[in-house]
Amino acid sequence: MNSFLLLLLLLTPFLAICKRIAVIGGGISGTFVSKYLAEYDKDCALQQITIFDPLPLGEQTTEISSPEWQGSRVASVRLMDNSVVEIGASVFYSGFHLIMAMIEGDSSLEVGTAFNTGSTKTLHPDLRSGMGIYNGYGDWPFLTSNFPKWYSLLLMAWRYNIDLYRVFSATAKVEYAFKIVNDLLLSEHETTFFENAAEMWDAVGLLKPAHYSFDDFLDALSVCRSKDSLSWWRQILPYQGCIRE
Repeated sequence: MNSFLLLLLLLTPFLAICKRIAVIGGGISGTFVSKYLAEYDKDCALQQITIFDPLPLGEQTTEISSPEWQGSRVASVRLMDNSVVEIGASVFYSGFHLIMAMIEGDSSLEVGTAFNTGSTKTLHPDLRSGMGIYNGYGDWPFLTSNFPKWYSLLLMAWRYNIDLYRVFSATAKVEYAFKIVNDLLLSEHETTFFENAAEMWDAVGLLKPAHYSFDDFLDALSVCRSKDSLSWWRQILPYQGCIRE
């Protein structure tokens, strides 16, 4: 939401002189900005607001058909019992009991493997996942997708060493806290009822992290900012990298 507001603040001074506005992307950001600009234009100074999206309205990026599909991450899925699930910018996560309860018994939906597209049945047996860094000019300075998992982890540990450990440790703590949120939602004990969502996030220690940018998060973990800021002993080792790359 902070990025939305910043974009709107930048656009507002130009409304007096602009007649036509192009919004790139029909996802939640593009849709929100377009709606805001249309409502802000009280004097009808704008002649046209056009949303450009790779897919025309009515086509979708998944096999689930929906006449209302728009944008890359915004979606409503109609289940077999005719109820509608708003999945928004989210995923079907097997640990999220609210989502699992809604799709339970629906043979048209399947919870697939994390970080993969498609169902488990359609994944190619030789398909490997991994990490890659692309420089935009046809080169991959770092790529692990062609190696076994154990070797990929070894390469990442060598390249990022202590920073990788810091990020993995912090991520594990966040995942544990997120699991507690699901447990709180399932519980009917009087101590697990909160006045608002912020109280619940605060109770599991996620209120402040939820308001951090990713840069702030990495700063709090003392992760290097660039290759030039690597520790002296890492600068003399070969194939070292900054995890922010």
